Amino acid sequence: MDVCKDAYTEETMRTGTRTLNFKVPCSIENFKNIQEEYYVETNDYMYVIKEINLEDNEFIEIVCNADTEDLDGNLIFHFDCFETNPETAYKYCVKDTGWTVNYQGKIKTIFTKQEPYLTSMEGIRAIAEMWSQELWFDTKNKVLNVYDFNGMGEKLGAYYSNELDLKMLTKQSNSYDYATVLYPYGKDGLTIKSVNNEKEYLENFSYSNKYIQ
Repeated sequence: MDVCKDAYTEETMRTGTRTLNFKVPCSIENFKNIQEEYYVETNDYMYVIKEINLEDNEFIEIVCNADTEDLDGNLIFHFDCFETNPETAYKYCVKDTGWTVNYQGKIKTIFTKQEPYLTSMEGIRAIAEMWSQELWFDTKNKVLNVYDFNGMGEKLGAYYSNELDLKMLTKQSNSYDYATVLYPYGKDGLTIKSVNNEKEYLENFSYSNKYIQ
């Protein structure tokens, strides 16, 4: 792939994540090798391609978000943190996702949060909001860093690696609203099991083999 240009990253304190934007020339090879949901790996971060924009006849703009798919796609059917502390609750959220927790917050009193159908990411953000804690998602090492203070503002550095496997582009597109698995629920917890071979979910992996809710 041709060398990229105008590469830059943005860190968002509110989400604890980083995004990456860059441009590549409109070459035949790049058109064949660029597709949403492919990964971009740098020396310290993992991204997922979410937008491919053909700005003009010279360059393609690529927009990448932080790769937190393991947390976004892990559904906890019965979220149950009964009388526990925040550190234990965060570890409960990341269980079986491949992520670990680096808790640098203060010891806090116990609390209870019980709710059906939360993803790991939704649980993490609910806990952080409850205790006014800051998060930083280290997507390269899959570590959730938790802070009680404004300690995430230091410059972490950003690098771009152009070693990608990408696929054909025919128009401007994005995959923000794309899903491969959908859990439809009706009033009073009504599900589709009775008409869907006892499955509570619908799935379609024709576009991607990722588990995306």
